[in-house]
Amino acid sequence: SLHVLTGRKGTGVDFFKGNLALQGSTLHHEVERSLAVFALGGVLERFPKLTIISAENDVAWFPYFMWRMDMIQGRLGALAGVKLAMKPSDYIKRQVYATFINEPVFIKTLDLYGTDNAMWSSDYPHTAATWPRSQEFIDKTFNVLSESDRRKIVHDTAARVYGIE
Repeated sequence: SLHVLTGRKGTGVDFFKGNLALQGSTLHHEVERSLAVFALGGVLERFPKLTIISAENDVAWFPYFMWRMDMIQGRLGALAGVKLAMKPSDYIKRQVYATFINEPVFIKTLDLYGTDNAMWSSDYPHTAATWPRSQEFIDKTFNVLSESDRRKIVHDTAARVYGIE
């Protein structure tokens, strides 16, 4: 699992020093870099059963990130000696799952990222949680989705990935 704050210097309260708006706006960048290393470094190719979860790093950035890796791999991969059997985005789709808490913009990228790898997280009892209005958030945010897609995001994918019923 690559949890929120992965790769940040310091621990705990150190995060709250400095420009919080800057830090909060770039939380996923270290996770993005780590996933690029896994995909472009061939780790996901060599270990096809490896499952990675990007926890609490949101999801809407994934479509651009996957497009960017594919584009750069296509242009520069051979120069760098990177030979992969599939596009980097295919490894991400096969092996990487992402959770989000309160990210309604994700719905706008759903056609690019899909519903098979996204998992909603309540994050209860932490301050980022949608609780006590979680059900209201789900109803409002996912009302444009089919019942099948909604169920995948809210329950089925997490149950499958974590092996729970």
